[in-house]
Amino acid sequence: MRLVLYISGPTARSGLAVQRARRLCSETLAGRAELEVVDTLEDPQRALEECVRVTPTLALAGDVGSARAPRVFGDLDDPQAVLSALGLTPAGAGA
Repeated sequence: MRLVLYISGPTARSGLAVQRARRLCSETLAGRAELEVVDTLEDPQRALEECVRVTPTLALAGDVGSARAPRVFGDLDDPQAVLSALGLTPAGAGA
């Protein structure tokens, strides 16, 4: 599985979101997910194509362009809420 994190430049909030998303992938999901970081300032066309209007935004790759795709906005400070919003379970939870 691949997660995509959309950020807007090298801001403190973006940096915190990247750090937390990496931790989510490596620890909470125990390496089951890869993280792709997309800077919307460097690739604004992709942000438009994938309907990303707010950053930071974390989404499942492949679902991003869908209006119904689950997304999480903000600095990702609550890993359990992030997983729940994306329909994921932590490693070792049996699903």
